[in-house]
Amino acid sequence: MARKKQSYTAYRQAMTLLYGKNQRNARRRANPLLEIAAAGSIPAAEYHLAESLEYGLETRANPKRAFQLYRRAAAAGYPPAQYSLGVCLFKGIGVRKNLSQAVEWLRKGAKGGNSYAQYSLAKLFQNGIGVKQDNRKAFRLLLSSAKQAMPDAQYELGRCYALGLGTKQDWRCALRWYRKVAKKGDGEAAFNIGAAYEEGDGVVKSTKRALAWYRKALALGAKDVQFEVDRLTRQLLRH
Repeated sequence: MARKKQSYTAYRQAMTLLYGKNQRNARRRANPLLEIAAAGSIPAAEYHLAESLEYGLETRANPKRAFQLYRRAAAAGYPPAQYSLGVCLFKGIGVRKNLSQAVEWLRKGAKGGNSYAQYSLAKLFQNGIGVKQDNRKAFRLLLSSAKQAMPDAQYELGRCYALGLGTKQDWRCALRWYRKVAKKGDGEAAFNIGAAYEEGDGVVKSTKRALAWYRKALALGAKDVQFEVDRLTRQLLRH
């Protein structure tokens, strides 16, 4: 009982360091506390310690041990660890690649509500990797992930609505999701909004608004946008 209490105390202290206001050397100070908490079989501690070991965050990288810790936390039903375990199995991080097991753990993480697992599994369904290609299942997973504000899922959901992938084509819905992710700094989403205004897809056609969005996309670092900015600028000057 005393050891369990010590483990939870160490875990709370580690989380205070990792998510508190004073972030100076937070990970370095948190890692020893996570070791104590993980020794007490606290899944969240095992997960955070595994992150440190996988990426070498203020400690020597140890992918094999990271995998073992992810597996323990995942087996205990911790969705973030189930996602990370799936990624390790998919990419071969600390373990030999195993696509079928990767899909199994991503499914568990997605079912547990992890937005990253939902997005990753959706991409597998879209591309038919390790599963039968199914755009409808991919769309449902993307919707669940996007509702949790996962930027990549929000962008991909917008693309699904724009192209009619796994759902009925709906440019208004596409633009609503593109706007959400563009506000977070996604240049490609901003470019797609500009293209919609130029073509009149889901909005009243407007060269001025298209140009404004292209300029925003350029400022956000989207590639190959300068040509569109120059083209529409010349077009407006002629009128």
